[in-house]
Amino acid sequence: MLEHRLDVAIGAGADGDRAATGGFDAFGAVLFREAEQAQTRSLIGSVDVYLVPHHGAADATYPATFAALRPRVAIVNNGAEKGGAPETFDNLRRAPGLEGAWQLHTSINTGVVNLPESQSANLDETTAHWIKVSANQDGSFTVTNDRTGVTKPFAARLRAGQWPSR
Repeated sequence: MLEHRLDVAIGAGADGDRAATGGFDAFGAVLFREAEQAQTRSLIGSVDVYLVPHHGAADATYPATFAALRPRVAIVNNGAEKGGAPETFDNLRRAPGLEGAWQLHTSINTGVVNLPESQSANLDETTAHWIKVSANQDGSFTVTNDRTGVTKPFAARLRAGQWPSR
């Protein structure tokens, strides 16, 4: 049986500002380009994965965005100094329905409380590890941290009007 899958890698070798967007009917990801921002009311609906824009700078994670998109997973494509603002990580911790979050680099910015080390692809800027999201056609997906080798699975989320499969 042919398995259909969508892979998006963020980090080493991937251009996070121009990441390909795509998905299956049962899986949704939002990957904003550098200057784009979500509106405070969602025209998209809930999403599975949200690539935090602007490298996770202070202006990139408004609580209203998380409330509108209700992502299950958020990924911050930050550098050790670029982006990764304290407000970003505070807002991630308070985001309703967020089941997991990863950051590309551990931030050394003043006042930042980073995610746990297991959720960071690079503990400093001497390495070039990545975070990869692999989506299956049924809507399930995984997030892999290249540095730790850990892959976390996420079951498909029921969409409006969808019945559970037997």
